[in-house]
Amino acid sequence: MAVGENPGPLAGRTGAACRPCRPTDVTASPAPSASPSASSATVEAIIGPDTARATWNLRLALLDSTPVIVEFNDDTAHKGDTDSLTIGRTRPGATYHWFMPTGTRTVATGRLGEDLRVRLSKGTEAWVPAADALQLPTGTPALRATVSSVTAHSLHRPALAPGPPIATHPLPGRRGEKQLTLRLYNSLGDLDWMRYGGTDPYLKRMSWEQESNDEVTIRLDLAGPVWGYRTRWSGNDLIFGAAAAAHR
Repeated sequence: MAVGENPGPLAGRTGAACRPCRPTDVTASPAPSASPSASSATVEAIIGPDTARATWNLRLALLDSTPVIVEFNDDTAHKGDTDSLTIGRTRPGATYHWFMPTGTRTVATGRLGEDLRVRLSKGTEAWVPAADALQLPTGTPALRATVSSVTAHSLHRPALAPGPPIATHPLPGRRGEKQLTLRLYNSLGDLDWMRYGGTDPYLKRMSWEQESNDEVTIRLDLAGPVWGYRTRWSGNDLIFGAAAAAHR
């Protein structure tokens, strides 16, 4: 099923914003005002002998049945002035909820104007800026990552490896709490070793859990509250760093 002109590519910029409408497994954006075509949507109101018709400015198309794999990059213009993070929302226009580093890959499931819907795991979807998503070649497999090891480095960099880049979600505790949680979507845990990499009084304990069949949670118990954190990809390694809050 299709309505109106072709709405264009699923990922990337289209040059047009979409009026609010109901999200579905489609791409959608307003069509330019033009004479109605056979494929245009028409709104019709009939009261007694009177009939009014108007063309609905909508372009609608179904997605291909082949999974569309996208990779996030918030600097597609190569200006070098971005934070290398793609923000995710629970719905278009909602507040930020996810912060996914450049290189993260996932499956796109729909588009509404300049917002792209992606599947993080079987039970979790997010809306991201379509301009931050680069569509990978057709046939790119939708792999499920295996989280196989964790290594902590004091004053250096913690690393999780290996596996393809996956969506992540750091979950800081409430103010003053001494725990940090990292959720890895579309992944399976095979963590036979969690290496502390030496003594560090700030990091007290690491643990992990397979909370669902495609979500892994890693918890860091700390000696003090967290000042901030950062994630990025280095090849197939996820680099996750956290800083201790200064005591006054």
